[in-house]
Amino acid sequence: VSILQYIHDRHIIHRDIKPDNFVMGAKEHNDRLYLLDFGLAKKYRSSRTLIQYPYIKKKKLTGTARYASIHALEAYEQSRRDDLESVGYVLMYFLRGDLPWQGLKVKSKEDRYKKILEKKKETSSEDLCKNFPHEFYKYVDYTKNLEYTQNPDYDMLKQLFLDVVKGLKEKMDYIYDWTTKEDLQNRKEIKKKENNSEKESNGNKDNKNKKNRDEEIKS
Repeated sequence: VSILQYIHDRHIIHRDIKPDNFVMGAKEHNDRLYLLDFGLAKKYRSSRTLIQYPYIKKKKLTGTARYASIHALEAYEQSRRDDLESVGYVLMYFLRGDLPWQGLKVKSKEDRYKKILEKKKETSSEDLCKNFPHEFYKYVDYTKNLEYTQNPDYDMLKQLFLDVVKGLKEKMDYIYDWTTKEDLQNRKEIKKKENNSEKESNGNKDNKNKKNRDEEIKS
């Protein structure tokens, strides 16, 4: 959600959110999540006026049907809501192991898209997220009901997942199965360098401000 907020703030939507396009960093950065493959990404609004492009129906789906939003499957122009809705399907795929619209019997690609769309429409957010923390239902339902031009409440969405962690009495320590002691040590060294750099930057800024004040006094 934070990554999407970052690119959305820069007037870009990804349009192909799926598990394959997320990776963890390497070595000391293996606690960081990265979003890949911007081949289908595009601007959703003017960076000058911030006016979103028209909500029009296109000829075909852009993205991956399994995780695409309902509006994307209907071939409508996408916006921020579609990226966020796709994240909900990705998360539920991880939790459930599959999605209700997988394994449908179809005759062609077009028939497959049509049946996936029908199944997504008839599967309520509550049924999709059944037996999992209520926050996942809230996330999916909220993103599915966003308006085309609506500014998503990213902070609220992130807080939902923090509430899940809190409810499970877990701690976000960013230490995973693949994290080594060497990785942790390297992280500490990087953090130390960043802190020293920030202190140095603040010190230079303070000195500059002091110099400016002294010059004003002299004047």
